[in-house]
Amino acid sequence: MSKLRFGIIGAGNGGQTMAAILASKGYSAKLMDIKKDLVDAINARGKITLDGKIELEAMPELVTTDPVEAIKDTDFILVVATADAHEEIAKAIAKHVTANQMILLVPGMFGGTLAFKSALKTYGCPYDVEVAETADLPYGCRTREPGHIFHSGLKSHVKLAAVPASNTQKFIDLLKPIFPNLFAATDIWEFAMGNNCILHCIPMVMNVNKMDLDQTFDYYMEGITPSIAKIAEKVDEERVAVAKAFGLPDETCEQWVKTTYNVNAEGLYNVVQHTESYGGIKSPSSLAHRFCAE
Repeated sequence: MSKLRFGIIGAGNGGQTMAAILASKGYSAKLMDIKKDLVDAINARGKITLDGKIELEAMPELVTTDPVEAIKDTDFILVVATADAHEEIAKAIAKHVTANQMILLVPGMFGGTLAFKSALKTYGCPYDVEVAETADLPYGCRTREPGHIFHSGLKSHVKLAAVPASNTQKFIDLLKPIFPNLFAATDIWEFAMGNNCILHCIPMVMNVNKMDLDQTFDYYMEGITPSIAKIAEKVDEERVAVAKAFGLPDETCEQWVKTTYNVNAEGLYNVVQHTESYGGIKSPSSLAHRFCAE
């Protein structure tokens, strides 16, 4: 295969980042989002700027609101959107995906690849397209303004798996030269029972009074107090027990954060407080946020 061509659906923090990285490395990259104001702002700016842990400026060859145009003549479709948007994305592209295109969900969340493949079939895709997912976004990042993304950290170890699992290594071989922090998982269930539910849901629920009162806070550094961390650890014990019963990896949330962000500390509260990438991330405004919905 010649140099890969990418169509990226979703121009949030992750999508803009991937588009800029790919463009800076000389890859063909097209970026799509349903938000016309966002697309117009990026096009008016004429470049995507990354700063913080990653610093570069680049512009994809196309930024559009048309998903069909974004995936046309590409080898890889990167779906960089929250899981609640996956079905609509599959519906929009199902009849336009070609037999040789590969799709990566970044991330997939619980069983995302299975759901996406099913949606493609439901909405008329005539091919058994190769689909994989990552366990998480490869970066800790947030938007300063459209076309300007701040990076608080680069995750050192992001798992990827395909359905069927025999396709996983093909995805890794093609993408790891571009995204070196991708590593093969055994299958999607290895990380389906992952720890996002711990660091996303528990602090949300425990800080719901602040959200009800429209009080903004630093989500990880203020939202996870020693007491809330203890509650999260107890919930994590249940998660690990369920995963272990199904023969899945039983890595704790604390262990995952330490491995992913190279943190040297003990206890979930201390580990979170020593994770530089978590600093400055503002709280959601309600429980309707993807941290719970996904």
